[in-house]
Amino acid sequence: MNYEELLVVKSKYEITYADLLALDEWKLKRMEILEKDQEKCTECGSSKSFGPFFSGSQKLWGRKINDESTLEETRKLLEIHHKYYIRNLLPWEYEDALTTLCSECHIKVHETEEIPIYFDSSLTQKITTETCERCGGTGFLKEYEYYQGGVCFGCQGTGMRIPWND
Repeated sequence: MNYEELLVVKSKYEITYADLLALDEWKLKRMEILEKDQEKCTECGSSKSFGPFFSGSQKLWGRKINDESTLEETRKLLEIHHKYYIRNLLPWEYEDALTTLCSECHIKVHETEEIPIYFDSSLTQKITTETCERCGGTGFLKEYEYYQGGVCFGCQGTGMRIPWND
């Protein structure tokens, strides 16, 4: 489904951030960013997990970090991180504000850095927001990745409490 088709089904004010991340436009932009970053985390250089592999009853996932293979108990994904947001801009409408992070680094970035939200594309006036208490600002809950990609229902994947479409 694309954005125009979504607008037929839902009004602009009913659309959630999670809805936007499920659209064709976002999927294309996501692939573009993954290709630009050579399908590696721009922080630690790791790839997404592959596998699973089984060692007895233990389930393990393979991952390459700077061309060195490792086995881990948890699956790591590659996610697209917005370095900043602009009010009323759709997730795929950013030129240079998107980068690839593994799920581990994405969590660390949201725990240690403020992701600014700007009023408009001049990037001069910030909007004050509150971090989502449920997901800690990541927009995702790793333990629920099996259901709708782990999108946090508390903030609909935004990591914060903010009106997006006003």
